[in-house]
Amino acid sequence: MKKFSIVFALIIMMSSLALCLNPPVAVKKSFEVKFPGASKLKWGKESKTVFEVEFVLNGINMTANFSREGKWQETETQINTSDFPEPVKNSIDKNYKGWNILKAERTESENDGITYEALLKSGKHKKAVEFKSDGSLFKE
Repeated sequence: MKKFSIVFALIIMMSSLALCLNPPVAVKKSFEVKFPGASKLKWGKESKTVFEVEFVLNGINMTANFSREGKWQETETQINTSDFPEPVKNSIDKNYKGWNILKAERTESENDGITYEALLKSGKHKKAVEFKSDGSLFKE
């Protein structure tokens, strides 16, 4: 019985992995329409109902999320810190003196519009902060 339980658990895990790597047709079609020419696709799941795909488009690393019905939800694009809008740069300089920017992203979301995220580090501490284009803090 113990062997059966282990085999059953392995089958369930493998099935879950296969689902992560094989999103529904609706998700794939929506992705292809929204991001034609994307390469180096790596499918996964953001949650039980949201599929995430990492990819490269025009030499830029991106990530996009889609519902299982294929509805686009958000896209994250890696950017250079110099690509932050001036108000975002100013807000970081003013409110996070002594913190270094490790990573910069631009996020376009169905619900939140465009935001800019900075992964910051000061000593051993790291934090992610997100701003609207006008430099106002969106999430910390």
